[in-house]
Amino acid sequence: NGKTFDMLMSDVVLPDRTGLDVAQYILQQKPETKILLFSGYADERAQHEVITQKNYYFLQKPFSTADLLREVARMVSGVK
Repeated sequence: NGKTFDMLMSDVVLPDRTGLDVAQYILQQKPETKILLFSGYADERAQHEVITQKNYYFLQKPFSTADLLREVARMVSGVK
């Protein structure tokens, strides 16, 4: 609809693709977008290695509202 955004928050495991796929698509459109991914999986489905390599922000589920707010604050401030 022509509106922009500065941040993507997505689960890693989605029904028809991955959060990494969505992140890659978004970053092609707007490279400065900050990416926060989350997952409840502890195995390879969580893709921790790829998330780390790409320098995305990550939260392990379950997480609290305070955890989410703290991570978003880090993203906004650029702290890794």
